Amino acid sequence: MSGTLFLLLGQYGSAPPVPRLVDAAVFGGGSTSTFVAVTDIYTYSTNVDIAGTNLLLARWALGATGNTVVGIFGGGNSGATYYNNTDQYNYSANTVAGGANLVISSAYRGACGNATLGIFGGSGSSPIVATTDQYMYSGNSVVPGTNLGTARYGIGAAGNSILGAFRGGRPTASSVTTISDIYSYSTSTVTSGTVMKTARSYMGACGTSAYGIFGGGSPASGVTAITEQYTYATDTAVVGTALKKSRTELAAAGNQTVGIFGSGTVAPVTTYTDIYTYSSSSTVAGTVLKVARALLAAASGNPGWSS
Repeated sequence: MSGTLFLLLGQYGSAPPVPRLVDAAVFGGGSTSTFVAVTDIYTYSTNVDIAGTNLLLARWALGATGNTVVGIFGGGNSGATYYNNTDQYNYSANTVAGGANLVISSAYRGACGNATLGIFGGSGSSPIVATTDQYMYSGNSVVPGTNLGTARYGIGAAGNSILGAFRGGRPTASSVTTISDIYSYSTSTVTSGTVMKTARSYMGACGTSAYGIFGGGSPASGVTAITEQYTYATDTAVVGTALKKSRTELAAAGNQTVGIFGSGTVAPVTTYTDIYTYSSSSTVAGTVLKVARALLAAASGNPGWSS
């Protein structure tokens, strides 16, 4: 990482120097007892977490994806109001600006992408939909994508530079599914993938160029710490190492070495993080986030699919 920048005093008071965001995750939005716009910057190499720049709109149930330049935080709601707003988080400048609006006002979406574009899929708005939005980073523009195979919300999504895997979720408010949809970025086509080992929703997901890790969430009842490793090239899934704490409505982002699963709900909401080391398939507790919250989103300044 090159250089350092000093954050302006934010809602948490004085902040230490922060490396420019090259190898860090940004966790944004969510809800405590109220909807929040706060962000956390979690640096992978040092396991240091500090306050970032607030999003422009306080909300929860948003999705996030991005490339090595910007993270896009899109959609979400604050009670009965659903949004199509996006926030563009510039990693190097540590600034937030309004992005292009999504096609639909939506919440509880899965999101993933590559260096060129991000895909936001599904929604728990009324009615529940299979809609996707394709966000082009360079032109800051949005066009409709190809619908997922099944309408649902609370989806976990992770991908590499070629495809995104949208897994699990809720087809109805009272049911969870194992369904997996594979989205090809270059052709904008959707095919069915190998189903999940355990039906669940509201997971965190991140990974490498080879596979995604889908962790935590809500199965048919309660919350869980289970993880699943989905290999993109072979369309296969195996059980991974469990997170240290069971919870749902968490978010995850990572680099090529580790994934950080942050915050979520265990009744009440938590600041807890898990560090998932890909090479050893091991988990340890990480540094806690600044604010306990649920239904937040996360993007990485050094995504696992990048070289």
